[in-house]
Amino acid sequence: MKLNLPTKITLARIALIPLILVLYYLIRVHAVFILLMTSVFILASCTDFIDGHIARTRNMVTTLGKFLDPIADKVLVVTGLFIIVDSGILSWGRLGMIGSVIIMARELAISAFRQIAATKGIVMAADKLGKLKTVFTLIAIPALFLGMYKSSSNDFVSILGKIFFWFGAVMFVVSVIMTIVSGINYLTKNKIVLVDNEVKSNKCDNTSSNDKDNANDDTSNDNRDNANDENIKAEDNVELGEETITQNNDNSSIKEDIQNN
Repeated sequence: MKLNLPTKITLARIALIPLILVLYYLIRVHAVFILLMTSVFILASCTDFIDGHIARTRNMVTTLGKFLDPIADKVLVVTGLFIIVDSGILSWGRLGMIGSVIIMARELAISAFRQIAATKGIVMAADKLGKLKTVFTLIAIPALFLGMYKSSSNDFVSILGKIFFWFGAVMFVVSVIMTIVSGINYLTKNKIVLVDNEVKSNKCDNTSSNDKDNANDDTSNDNRDNANDENIKAEDNVELGEETITQNNDNSSIKEDIQNN
């Protein structure tokens, strides 16, 4: 199977994810790997926008691309959240862990929601708030990565690390809030997906049964009219028969009178 350019870029993003994890564990060897890890994560995040733009503008959207792109996005974000939680960079009241759970729960819920919609043949458009949430998340994660430098022995590097840390912390809180808001908005706008088909079918059944009842009533009325018409015809035939018998009796009596005379 021949892969087009957007799909190759998506596969490259997936291939960068294990490299990010390797660089994270090499931080114990030297702090320079923090910068390398952050650079690779930013590169992988940029490919998320590049492959989608190329696919749409050049009409290169494929089924494989639709399948791989959301998987690559979610795995990349989950990897970044894992590093934030494991490193303990956001340890205030377990903010990093709680925020990460909220973000991942939202992604799982929306994915399940879309699967249900697909089984019902409902097309769900992308939500602008959801895209905005993704942007904030992809900004917060690398900023928090660089925030690891706040513990550096170099004063200048330490100051830069603290700046990135506070910036990343604010972006992370905003992304969590946007995650909650966008999730509620997305479910509310597409709540028709959760309506059972049985309700619709019951309505259809009730409508069809009413139509059948009306049709049966019309048929019974027609049958009654036909029966009444047949009864009237039968009565007319009886009357005609009686008139014929009377005429025959009259004719026979006239003949007898003529013969007697």
